[in-house]
Amino acid sequence: MARYRLKEQDGQGNKTGMHRVGNRRYRAGQTLESDQPLDKLFKNKFDRVEDTAPLSRPEIVRSFDRPSIPNPRAVVKPGVEKDNPSTPTRAKLGKSLHGVDVTDEFRNAELLAMKVYHDPKKDMYRVLDNNSGEVLKTAKSEKAVQKFLKDQIG
Repeated sequence: MARYRLKEQDGQGNKTGMHRVGNRRYRAGQTLESDQPLDKLFKNKFDRVEDTAPLSRPEIVRSFDRPSIPNPRAVVKPGVEKDNPSTPTRAKLGKSLHGVDVTDEFRNAELLAMKVYHDPKKDMYRVLDNNSGEVLKTAKSEKAVQKFLKDQIG
């Protein structure tokens, strides 16, 4: 096992961002241990440090252990009818007070500990904080939700 420090900037001066291993999130400047050569796998993102360097405490985030829900917008495979009643639709997937849970369609939402819901009757999206349940954003389009999530990352 070797220890690596997550750089704050790469060789060109760009921010390197965070690094996630399972449900552990590391931020710039933190030190982690790995049996993989991170400095070789992620060029300009990690520096190898001494084995005596103190390890950083990672942020624990939502685990990937939950069962995945099929994407209702997935392309229909040849030979499968689109109107097949066994095909899941948004209406059948995770309905709630705010609408249908479509968080899986917005990959940044999970990283930010947020949920995204779509209300098909009003054709509105709501972005909620996972912990408080507070509505953070109401939008009329997927693009607006994507922009909001991107702005939250950095």
